[in-house]
Amino acid sequence: MDTTSDFDQLPDNAFLRFSTVQRLSGLSRSSIYEKIGRGAFPSHQKIGTHASAWRVGEIREWLADPLGWQADEARHSNSLGRGESE
Repeated sequence: MDTTSDFDQLPDNAFLRFSTVQRLSGLSRSSIYEKIGRGAFPSHQKIGTHASAWRVGEIREWLADPLGWQADEARHSNSLGRGESE
């Protein structure tokens, strides 16, 4: 199965390996990891001793809004400061 062409049929909880994430995002390896560090791209999960992968649902969310997407921690910390006075 070509994961890139079958992306729309995959369930949100399925995993994608790096090469597929790179093809879908159009980003270089260094750009992906730099964005992960800033909370601007979904982080990978360990799926084995020497293997990591990304959840399809998180990559879909990023693809829908690549400039506005934030990691859950960043979303949570940004929402804490809204509407509160210091």
